[in-house]
Amino acid sequence: MNYYRPEWTCGRFHKESSNALMYNLLTGMVFLFQEESAELIAEVINTKKNTKIDLVNISKNTGFLIKDIKEFFNGELLGQGLILNNKITIEEKKTIKKELIDSKKQFPAEKTELNSNSYIFDDAQDDYRSVLQLYNIPFNIAIELTYNCNEQCIHCYNPGAVRNKNEINNRKTKELTTNNYKKLIKELKELGVVRVLLTGGDPFMRKDIWKIIELLYENDFAIDIKTNGLGLLGKEELLAQFYPLEVSLSVYSGIDDTHDRITNVKGSLQKTIKCIENLYNLGINTKINSIIMKLNAKDYFTASIIAKKFAIRIDYDLKLSNAFDGDISVTKNLQVTDELLEIILRDKRLALYVSNNDSIKYKKNSEDFVCVAGINMFGINPKGDVMPCHAFPMILGNILNNPINEIINSENAINWQRRSSFKYFEYCSKKEYCNYCNFCVGDNFIDNNSIDDPNKIGCYIAKTRMKIHNELKLGKDPLNGLTIEERLNEINPPINDNFSKEIINVR
Repeated sequence: MNYYRPEWTCGRFHKESSNALMYNLLTGMVFLFQEESAELIAEVINTKKNTKIDLVNISKNTGFLIKDIKEFFNGELLGQGLILNNKITIEEKKTIKKELIDSKKQFPAEKTELNSNSYIFDDAQDDYRSVLQLYNIPFNIAIELTYNCNEQCIHCYNPGAVRNKNEINNRKTKELTTNNYKKLIKELKELGVVRVLLTGGDPFMRKDIWKIIELLYENDFAIDIKTNGLGLLGKEELLAQFYPLEVSLSVYSGIDDTHDRITNVKGSLQKTIKCIENLYNLGINTKINSIIMKLNAKDYFTASIIAKKFAIRIDYDLKLSNAFDGDISVTKNLQVTDELLEIILRDKRLALYVSNNDSIKYKKNSEDFVCVAGINMFGINPKGDVMPCHAFPMILGNILNNPINEIINSENAINWQRRSSFKYFEYCSKKEYCNYCNFCVGDNFIDNNSIDDPNKIGCYIAKTRMKIHNELKLGKDPLNGLTIEERLNEINPPINDNFSKEIINVR
């Protein structure tokens, strides 16, 4: 029997620990292998995609008997689609994809309303991530390819974003070249990074986006993409050839006027929905990201209707961020009111949902990591600056000056890692309401240019969650016996979407 490596697989082997991770990118499943089985996975990964696996050469490299290799392949890999026993034809590939798409369409839609990250943080990836951490190797790298975007979202935190039509868009910056990315991708593979997220701005504003995606695919990265879908629309079949692990799209409401008012692009919602539909019909794992603000507070939940239609996940976020260029106008003008916040926090679709159950609290121990940013993951901006993550833009170095491996092991990076537990924070985790906080050290840094001073919005949400939790135990509910939708209909908050940037802290 012959064996072939499918084009929809990727993975990594960590020799020092004898661990390997391998993905079936068609199904979104990921598998961890250890010891002898990890050595065999390394040989599979080293085989070019859609070509025959050389059993004789594997036996020579590993010392395993061919009959034992076959037994492992037949028992562990064939059934999971990690290898095939024939070279797949175009027609066979179409049949396999159609069967997968049909099975996804049977996925219970009600599950998509839960704010779940189980697909991303499953046990196999968590275990491999923990192994890499012991060797100071990041699991994820997020790359902002550009600050340019084909939407002008009113809440955008990227440098140069505008707040109204009279302001001048100043997103232009000297970006890394295609050759810079070729070198970076080679370095990331040598380092052992598993997943790469492409984001922006919007990544499809780059003319060389397809070359970058191709390079990542050829170098066996699991590829994630964040986009609004406008630049991807009509090119979804091309993307499908590179088997992205997940594509996230921004939807702020299921109502055109609301969504388009936020993006400042008429017709943008329908284009994004069409892109989601095309990705869904191609079997590409997709999810929706949605942030809640004054402009969509009364109808944010209609975005979940779109998620339900396509049986995909939706992640809601309540915490707006001020801009990286020191502009504080976003939180000042768009953060939801107290009354709206209390109602929305009673929505089970949100990760920050508040019930009367004590499980919503999370006691932060002094030794706990405040964040995996700068440990398991790093971010790289369009200029090549490396930071713990894009929400935590503390510059550690630049890939044009030093290799990525040197930067993540630099004195700046090590200093952050050494003080990345709560015991080093004077304020955060010390108050009772901190048990209700979805802590982000980057929010502290953006607001205060320091990680030590608490982020005001984060504290505000945490205090509100504690208040609701305590009142629910006494029988007082912000919903007053109504549904989320009914309560929101009773509120008419003042909305100002014609404000200007207010820069007070130039970084």
